[in-house]
Amino acid sequence: MMEMMDSSVNVTCAEIQISDGFEFRVPADRFTHFHQSDCEQLWYSQDGRLIALPENPHRLIDPVISVSSDRLVTSRCVDELHHEIRCDASG
Repeated sequence: MMEMMDSSVNVTCAEIQISDGFEFRVPADRFTHFHQSDCEQLWYSQDGRLIALPENPHRLIDPVISVSSDRLVTSRCVDELHHEIRCDASG
């Protein structure tokens, strides 16, 4: 059985702009799931394409330039991103 947690956050480009791009932070209330070994994070574009996995930070799809467990940085501002946590709930 798989348990999923999906979230969307509404922000303006000016609110998330940093020196080297645009930073999308994972909401703090989701961090408890990161430490479970049976959970993985996924980042999706607006059209549903998988663009980044923090577990594999070297395989990134444009416009992503970096990813970690608590944030994703893009080279340009995008209209919509989706962050998902999937956990194996069989245990």
